[in-house]
Amino acid sequence: NVTAWQFVDDKRLILCAYRVLAKPNPEPVRIRLRNVPDGIWRAEDGTAHTASALMNAGLSPDFPRGDFTSAVIVLERE
Repeated sequence: NVTAWQFVDDKRLILCAYRVLAKPNPEPVRIRLRNVPDGIWRAEDGTAHTASALMNAGLSPDFPRGDFTSAVIVLERE
């Protein structure tokens, strides 16, 4: 029900996630990233993540309510 793409280079990581159908009281979705270069990655909201945390724990996109929604997360490498 959720599809995601990631784009990564040495300085920026972009995660695009798309949800087809919404469910009532959904469980949080965790998307584990791959091939993230080492370093500290900072999101637009100021939270920081290590490359290891992004690949093992992943990120949870904040989808808007409703069907056919999307979320984009942009991380900058420090």
